[in-house]
Amino acid sequence: MKNYHINPDYLCTVKRERPLHISEDIPFEDGSDIALSKGKPLIAISWEDHPEFLKLRDRMLQDKVIAPPFIPGVRNGDKVIEPFTFNGVEFEAGERFPSASAMPGRIKFHDL
Repeated sequence: MKNYHINPDYLCTVKRERPLHISEDIPFEDGSDIALSKGKPLIAISWEDHPEFLKLRDRMLQDKVIAPPFIPGVRNGDKVIEPFTFNGVEFEAGERFPSASAMPGRIKFHDL
């Protein structure tokens, strides 16, 4: 059984801010595709799994112990396909592997 470990500080989401783009097929008059409001770029804000968690998740996908969800872009639905331990908690085939922000609860309540 494979064992994975990550610093608990990485079991969280991080804020990501980036300019809001419109379709490249419909550029603004100045040729750019960044939306502006009062001359300033509009910002899209999203929350994503911590980059270190994503690195470990990618390695787990390569190791074929988890499989991605069927819905592209969804990160909270990986399926466990081979048993492993994650920060000391056993995951069995068929279970769901949670996102970074949901993982602390899964670890805390693993015996319930």
